[in-house]
Amino acid sequence: KPYIDYGLHDVEQYAKDFLQQPGEMGWSLDFNPNFFCELAYEGFNPTSIEIPSDNDLMVQVLTPCFEPERNVLVCLSTHVGRKARRRAKRCSISLDAAYDEVMLGCIRQHGEGWLYRGERWVLRNLRRRGYTGQKDIKFATHSFELWDEKGELVAGDLGYTCGGVYVSQTGFRKEGTSGAGEVQLVLTAALLHRLGHEWFDLGQARTYKTALSALTLDRAKWLERFRGVRDRPCNLTCPGRVSGKELLSDFLSAIDDHRKRQLDTERPSAPQPQGARAEERLV
Repeated sequence: KPYIDYGLHDVEQYAKDFLQQPGEMGWSLDFNPNFFCELAYEGFNPTSIEIPSDNDLMVQVLTPCFEPERNVLVCLSTHVGRKARRRAKRCSISLDAAYDEVMLGCIRQHGEGWLYRGERWVLRNLRRRGYTGQKDIKFATHSFELWDEKGELVAGDLGYTCGGVYVSQTGFRKEGTSGAGEVQLVLTAALLHRLGHEWFDLGQARTYKTALSALTLDRAKWLERFRGVRDRPCNLTCPGRVSGKELLSDFLSAIDDHRKRQLDTERPSAPQPQGARAEERLV
């Protein structure tokens, strides 16, 4: 696996060399928050692992990942099923209202996985200070929270924005809930659309993501799409909780309008009557 040290290597050159080989994971012992941002800017998803050392101590390793295929969801192409519509109307969604709680929910459901202590420290540091390096990188950590009608947190998403795109890293749903994860993704797409985002990254390709009409892109196509938005200004602020019923109603109307415009574009123009064409030639 290709090694990188933030103090010794250039991240942009590392990314170019990395993409010339078939592997999807590199490694580093450097948990510098600015390093994390610069990796994300090049398209990596910086995660982490733990490996045992000779004296039985666990060593945390930063692992820049670049999967061969990734899912992206175009907001106005989101498939909203009947159950998701019904459940969403009883929920509300917020942005950055319970970041630590969402992180804890992810660990409770999935275990530490790649969210080891070093990675959590980096994300919390970036949440407080943001990117402070020398490059012009627009980076911010974010969380989306889904609340039920009792006001309890039932699902959430953890990720970041790089320029004009939101990158989802992981998510959770509360144990015992049904469909909360799907509703959270649908309302996340709806809120992102309201805030001016065209699409967002869902990371590693998975069947449940394509069920929402997510596209599966290879590295080259994903990079082309990502590079087109990574330098745009970031617009991701939303005070308070947003009613799922209201948000979904607006979102479904926008989806219908989008589909109608697509049909109008794809529909061939009606042929003119032969008589009309003959009159045009005479004129």
